[in-house]
Amino acid sequence: MSGLLGAVVALLVRGLHDLMPADKAEWARAMGREIEEMESAGQAFLFALGCAWAALKERMRTMETMTRLGRMLVPAVMLALGGVTSLSARRLMPVNEAVGMTFALLAAAFLIGGLLTILRGPRALIAAASAMLGLHLFVLAWMLAAPASLPGGPPEPIQRALLTEGLAIWTLLLAAGAFLAAASRALATAKGRD
Repeated sequence: MSGLLGAVVALLVRGLHDLMPADKAEWARAMGREIEEMESAGQAFLFALGCAWAALKERMRTMETMTRLGRMLVPAVMLALGGVTSLSARRLMPVNEAVGMTFALLAAAFLIGGLLTILRGPRALIAAASAMLGLHLFVLAWMLAAPASLPGGPPEPIQRALLTEGLAIWTLLLAAGAFLAAASRALATAKGRD
């Protein structure tokens, strides 16, 4: 095939390979071979458009699966973190009450955040992570600005470490919530065009 329509068809065939999920690569190659065998550029163009549409739908199915997996995995990790952290709090409470209480509050935040994410979806995760991120930043700033004014005196190194770790964890959870929300919106938009 030559001409502008032939160039568009060739571009569509190349795009099929990029668009199609890896497990369907052979399908994309078969589509490309079939298009190459067509004598009519118009017929090849229409068939290539149909193939591109099929490849796009396959890619969306893959994205939908990944989004669903993420929507299940993130709360599961949060609940697991809550469980492990609550066990740690229980063991630490008799040894160091302040650190044990820090772990207990962190466990509650993880458990509540995980449950809200299951019940309400990515927006709840974004809200929980934003609130916890703000709380961690406030407490960390307070610790750094006036450590002597804290109840119980200056913070222990483990408390500073836990706050710093909490900042990292809640930032990652906020990013995960934003990604899941954006992916859900993209999938809903794509399904609306289907």
